[in-house]
Amino acid sequence: MSYRNNKGKNNVTYLNKKKTNRSYSSRKTTSNKVVNKRSTTKKSKYSSNKRSNKGKVNIKKLSVLALGIVLLGFGTLKATSGVSNIVKSISTKIIKTSDAEVKPVQKQFDLSTENEGVMSKFNVYIDPGRGGEDNGMESEETGKYEKEITLGIGKKLASKLSNYDDVNVIMSRTDDSKTMSFKERAEDAKKQKADLIISLQLNAHSGDAPATGIETYYKEDELYHTGDIARVIQDSITSYVEVKDRGVGIGKFGILNEATIPAIIIKCGFITNPEDVKKLTDDNYLNEFTEGIAQGLLSYIDSNK
Repeated sequence: MSYRNNKGKNNVTYLNKKKTNRSYSSRKTTSNKVVNKRSTTKKSKYSSNKRSNKGKVNIKKLSVLALGIVLLGFGTLKATSGVSNIVKSISTKIIKTSDAEVKPVQKQFDLSTENEGVMSKFNVYIDPGRGGEDNGMESEETGKYEKEITLGIGKKLASKLSNYDDVNVIMSRTDDSKTMSFKERAEDAKKQKADLIISLQLNAHSGDAPATGIETYYKEDELYHTGDIARVIQDSITSYVEVKDRGVGIGKFGILNEATIPAIIIKCGFITNPEDVKKLTDDNYLNEFTEGIAQGLLSYIDSNK
């Protein structure tokens, strides 16, 4: 179990490039001079023949020169045309890109609005037992009614859980103005889309020796595994306060009979035991006790995200 911010009294961990020298072969141009030996031509006896040969050579040179000029002109024309086409193509692309940039953005997203609703909240329904005309049991020694004690525990627990962004707290009652049956509480929790009901109640013992401690009951189900929640919370409470651990069990009474969603009942102590009543009305003890419940629930939520 991972606790948020605070730790329990018991230090318990719960649930569950080598540089490559590139060798460049530089081209060495070895100018092997080829000596073209002129073939010595014997002088012809006839000078006219010499001239006519000379004239032929000049005509050939002129022809080659003319052909070169034509080819050069044609090549220049082609090159100019090619450059023109390239420039035109680039211009077209630039214009298209420019057009695309000028177009207004159809939709813009704000990250702050996108993140809204991303975090799902765990809805916990805190139910302080009794209330209104239903006083519950009374402590003979202190004159305190069960409805007063459970309301004090419920408010303190709600205050702690409200500090966490992933938890939404719903209370069956915040004062002593109304009386609700178990069925009405269960229906209200379902209507409020609660993920879990935590009912806070007190125990009683009629024997000679005063009983003490806490115990947690859960509604048996195979779908939600509510027993896991009950065990985690029970263990967390006993790690925060010195109290007798009376264990966890399946309950078939009170709101557990009426609930159609996961539900647990925490029997916070015995109203028939003056010491338990004294603790449950002490602000320092209540602060630690409710922190134990809160951290147990938060640990369960974290492990099931």
